[in-house]
Amino acid sequence: MARTLDRRASLVGAGAAALGALVGRAQGAHAADEPHDALALAARIQLFHDALHSYQAEFTHVAQLIVDRAPRVRRGRVAFEKPGKLSFRYAAPSRDRVVSDGKTVRAYLAEDKLLYVSKLALSPYPATLAFLAGQGVLTRDFELRTLPSQEALGRGDAVLEAVPREATPAFVRVLFLADLGSGGVRRVLVLDAQGNRNRFDFAAPTLDATIPAREFSLVPPPGTETVDL
Repeated sequence: MARTLDRRASLVGAGAAALGALVGRAQGAHAADEPHDALALAARIQLFHDALHSYQAEFTHVAQLIVDRAPRVRRGRVAFEKPGKLSFRYAAPSRDRVVSDGKTVRAYLAEDKLLYVSKLALSPYPATLAFLAGQGVLTRDFELRTLPSQEALGRGDAVLEAVPREATPAFVRVLFLADLGSGGVRRVLVLDAQGNRNRFDFAAPTLDATIPAREFSLVPPPGTETVDL
């Protein structure tokens, strides 16, 4: 059961934090070497994502859980659509799924044949995903600061640390790696109070394309146990 709960924390808790829009590098060779104001960076990120209606991308999920000696690396495809809809499809052999219709979060663990169902307000999704789904404001929901440029992937990136203003058991802080030129989020790292770390990197994005409604629904196979949270 402990392993299952840790897997759920990885899939539901941190996985939700990973939605963001991957875009090109910023213009200007020395941008990452200059100090950046946290509120200004948050405003740039917010502006970029507020302008999007939908987003799809490939993702790589690296989970470093305290119960594991080595990190787990999984890949898949993510989609979100305003207001509040999201979908994570993990590639084989995992085939785990996370979906939300903007009201309810459903997380399916294929190996365990378990489906976790929770109200959006009771899940970690609102705090980490609301601004990406058009339902929240970074400067309102988080205490913010920028981290040194060496934390970034490369020149033109900046790292925004976000600590929730209201305590949540799901996580203690989130790091958003953003492109300074556009404000698009390229990586999300979520850290919880137990020391678990979940990182998502995004690639090959598609912006504002039509997404079929079925992408945000989930019907588990027969024999699945449903757990209401």
